[in-house]
Amino acid sequence: MRKNFVGSADYQNVLFTKQFEHENLDYFFMYHKYKLDTLVRNNFLGLARYITDFEKGCPDVFFKVGLRCSNPPFAVKVQAKKQVNLACKMAGFAVNAAKKNIQRHKIVEKFMIINDAATVACEVPVWYWDKKIDAGITGHIDMIQVRNNLVYILDYKPNASKDKNAASQLYHYALALSYRAKLPLSSIRCAWFDKDSYYEFRANKVCLK
Repeated sequence: MRKNFVGSADYQNVLFTKQFEHENLDYFFMYHKYKLDTLVRNNFLGLARYITDFEKGCPDVFFKVGLRCSNPPFAVKVQAKKQVNLACKMAGFAVNAAKKNIQRHKIVEKFMIINDAATVACEVPVWYWDKKIDAGITGHIDMIQVRNNLVYILDYKPNASKDKNAASQLYHYALALSYRAKLPLSSIRCAWFDKDSYYEFRANKVCLK
């Protein structure tokens, strides 16, 4: 099931939005038209094509049979750099608008894609076949940023410092996006964050447990 996400006319001139239903959950895919043209298309053409292809829809069948990145089929070990940066500040500001905890993800994503200069897309579907476990793996990337000539995969985690699966989940996102968008892992950085902390690691510097 897929349908356009209803927003204001002004937002629709700037954002492309579409709703996908996967695993009985609604995902509001968005990308910023101007930022995709200025930040992505010239340096990461494969990523630009991958994102804009969702205008035509999403191959839902993969999400009916695949394992989920949010429940990682195998764990990884990373050296994540902890810091406090603009993403934390923006998340802290955005979550104040959430009346219920369940609204936080959507509000943070929409706030950042509109107000953050590097955030290009939100809730981007990804999928790939992992030969190590002989199974398909699927997921939805919270946010994709492009900055410093690198692609950043960001996941908002309300309790970032305590999340034990975040690095493994992000690693699977990176593998899927690398394959689907023809990106070398060396060009991808992965990060999870909340209003207090931001943890980042290089997708090509991961050890399997």
